[in-house]
Amino acid sequence: MADNPALADLAVADALAQGMIRRATAPLVREATDDTPRAPGPLAGLPLLPEDWTFVQARTQGRPDRDRLLREYRRRWLEASAAEPVPHKRDNRGRRAANLWLMEATDR
Repeated sequence: MADNPALADLAVADALAQGMIRRATAPLVREATDDTPRAPGPLAGLPLLPEDWTFVQARTQGRPDRDRLLREYRRRWLEASAAEPVPHKRDNRGRRAANLWLMEATDR
């Protein structure tokens, strides 16, 4: 079959027809992108990755002190980012500091 791609296509078509395999479909989970609209709030303007949004949401959702946590998260991010002398490392430094703080603050 490797020598004849048409034969491979026929084999796949036959397997589909017999129900031996299924046609590929789009993934069920839609991945967030940087242009995903976000509600304005304390984290507006931070260069958050989709994973950051997921982490913050999971740690703060349903908490009565959510707004305070988000404000402090932003403050920690900006403080750590400003302390990093290498420009291309600033976002990661801020992200790490804020995420570590949030993890500790919400584990209590």
